[in-house]
Amino acid sequence: MNVREEGERSQKGYQSILDFIEKLESLSQFQDRVDIPYSIPQIWRVFLNDLKQLIKVEVCALFLVDERTFEFVLREVEPEGKEGVCQKELDLQIECGVFSWIMKRRSPAVIPSLVSKNKKTVIMSPLSTIKQTLGVVFALASIEESLLTRENLKLLGMLAKQFSLVMENAFLYEKLKKENQSLQKAQAQILQAEKLASIGRLTAGAFHELLNPLNIIAGYIQFLIMDKNVDARTKKYLNIMKEQSDRIARIVKDLLQFSRYPSKQKKGKVKINELIEKVLSLLAYEMRFDKIKIKKQLDYT
Repeated sequence: MNVREEGERSQKGYQSILDFIEKLESLSQFQDRVDIPYSIPQIWRVFLNDLKQLIKVEVCALFLVDERTFEFVLREVEPEGKEGVCQKELDLQIECGVFSWIMKRRSPAVIPSLVSKNKKTVIMSPLSTIKQTLGVVFALASIEESLLTRENLKLLGMLAKQFSLVMENAFLYEKLKKENQSLQKAQAQILQAEKLASIGRLTAGAFHELLNPLNIIAGYIQFLIMDKNVDARTKKYLNIMKEQSDRIARIVKDLLQFSRYPSKQKKGKVKINELIEKVLSLLAYEMRFDKIKIKKQLDYT
């Protein structure tokens, strides 16, 4: 080897190192290119763009672990229409045990495709963090295009780790978002319950104020009925007034009892027929207004 050839070789090696460093710097900025509010499809597109700069792939798929079943579920695929091929490839790799071996290694691996019968190569990149396994990325490439260098596999491993961290942060963000929404909903329900309780207390006070003049009116009506100087026709109307005032008093007392929150729940016998009659009397006006007819068939025996 002459000096010129040795110089050219050194120049190529130097250029390869520079290219590797440039790709390394680009991949290290993966998280900077992804905002936390990004959805899974948005994060996937950023990852896919970086992956294609490293490897020429024909098909690429994202499988994520289902939190309930712990199965690997296909979430994204590029290009569309290759879902069946990716799912079949995953199932075959799981059956032969290669998938489990790669997931335990937690680093990218190049393996023969079981679907394409040695015509394609599968590049599998586990997605995992210190806390959990998130999923796996499947990339399918032609054999002549899948001659990966160790440097490219290392870069792919770094990219997969960056992708895993971003995905984990996205999942945590969504979880916190849902918990915050649940908390806000619970707070709104508590406020609503407090409002209803306040209305109940105000209503109870109003019922007491209503009963006082009602009792006075009923008392004077009773005095008029007992007056011997009152004629029969007037007494008839007074009796009607007394019956209706008593009915109003019963309704107010029932509403007052209903608005009270018992301090202790006490069990006891309940007369169902009387309870039904009370409820129907409370709803009598609304049912008449809405032209609702109630057919009662109560057993009083």
